[in-house]
This record gives sequence, structure tokens and C-alpha cells, in this order.
Amino acid sequence: RLERDASGAWAVDRTANASAFKAVALLQQALQAGEGGKAFNIKFVGDPGVRTADPEERRRITEVLAAHSCVPVFVDQQTAEQHLEFCHLFIWPVMHNMKVFEDERAQRPSEAAQGGA
Repeated sequence: RLERDASGAWAVDRTANASAFKAVALLQQALQAGEGGKAFNIKFVGDPGVRTADPEERRRITEVLAAHSCVPVFVDQQTAEQHLEFCHLFIWPVMHNMKVFEDERAQRPSEAAQGGA
């Protein structure tokens, strides 16, 4: 999580993302072990959760996140909300192997008449 510290500077709260940091370390170890020790550089690209149009603030945020292999994509609030809704309604169910289209298939009368083929 990105937040301001006591001095007002941007900082990453590693305790809020402890499991993510551990997962990255494990993933990097697994990739190196599986490919003959080749080094991989994992980058996370996405919304930092901070809304600012100020170029200087964006530069500072980018610098702080770069130390954690993160590349921020700055979007407005409406775009962030639409993205989150899309992820919750479509991406998350599809990536977690849920039957998101089951209701649609159940309503097709031609399939019911054919024995559900």
C-alpha cells in the first residue's frame, strides 16, 4: 500500500502487502531454480491507488514504487472504479474457474430440447 509517511513523503507500507512481497520472493526463487539459475526481473504494473494530476507527485510516486519493482499507471477515479468492477464481475470468476456462463446456457431452449448437448 502506498501512503505518506510522517514527513509527508510517499512510502510503501510493506506490512499491508506482506503476503504479496513474500509471494514475489518465492516466485523469483522458483523461476531461477527452474531455468538453470537464470535471473528474472518481475515487474508489477498497475494503479497505485493514488489520484493526482501533478507531474511532480507522479514522479515521486514512480520513484518510490520502482524500488519495489512496481510501475504505476495513473488513472482517474472513474476509470479505476470501472476497472475494478470489470475485474470483480468477469476476470476474477473466469480466472478462478467459476461457471460464470452457466445461467446463460441453462436458458437456451434448443439445448434443453436436445438433451443438453
